[in-house]
Amino acid sequence: LISRFFPSKVGGKPAWLNLRNIPEAPKCLNCKEVLSFLLQVYAPRTQGSNKDDAFHRTIFVFTCKKASCLRTGKSIRVFRSQLGRNNEYYSSEP
Repeated sequence: LISRFFPSKVGGKPAWLNLRNIPEAPKCLNCKEVLSFLLQVYAPRTQGSNKDDAFHRTIFVFTCKKASCLRTGKSIRVFRSQLGRNNEYYSSEP
């Protein structure tokens, strides 16, 4: 797989897999402000898995910048984006 399509990275902007259904910026569950993008990790399905609906997977982590929110346990949110092996964006062959 070409890393420019499936980056694991820290900072910047998230690179969503599904380009048509990009979610709105998540908000802190404590202060309700928009969270900052922290990192993403491309986590493709493992060999031997029969889950073709999750062939491409990326985990995204967002966090609040306020120290007071970090102590509450409600300031970090994690999301998963996934696409099947056959999709309109990427090759079905790794």
